[in-house]
Amino acid sequence: MKDVIKSAINHMVVGVAHWMAYRDEISIIKPIEADAIFMAADILQAKLSSDYTIKREITKTSLSIVGKHRIDLAIISKITKNFECLIEFKLADATNEGYEGDVNKLQEIKQKDTTIDCLVVILYRKACPCDKPKELVDSRGFAKRGIIKIGKNKYPVKVRRVCNSFTSNKAPKSKKAICIEVL
Repeated sequence: MKDVIKSAINHMVVGVAHWMAYRDEISIIKPIEADAIFMAADILQAKLSSDYTIKREITKTSLSIVGKHRIDLAIISKITKNFECLIEFKLADATNEGYEGDVNKLQEIKQKDTTIDCLVVILYRKACPCDKPKELVDSRGFAKRGIIKIGKNKYPVKVRRVCNSFTSNKAPKSKKAICIEVL
């Protein structure tokens, strides 16, 4: 992954976690996944140079290797016209399938084109204990190191970033954002 994209993604993960905590703090209606995608796109566009375009809701008409899938966010080089990074978002406490479905989808794409970086950003809106999810975060709330195999297919992933953001209410609740890379 290019350094400029890696830096922008790190800022995006931190920004989305803080944005979720802020929304909770001022008691605005709970965000949906689309809200998080729009916020992430805005942060990425602000952090990336004019050499990149951010696209939301990529379908097979935009990128043939996605097949029947839809991708939440893509970073595209304006110079080469290539897709540099595909990102899926998951509000972890709002879905039954969890992030493993997104990992499976991105692994299919990664097998077709190994030059595209594929990430899943897992967002927790509710209070999130530090050991959740146990396979990605240790008991202190830090990213587990090395390659982790998840899901029934045991696809390899690596935790790229973990960010906690706290509300300042009397009973602070952690909002957690975890960014994993599909290898």
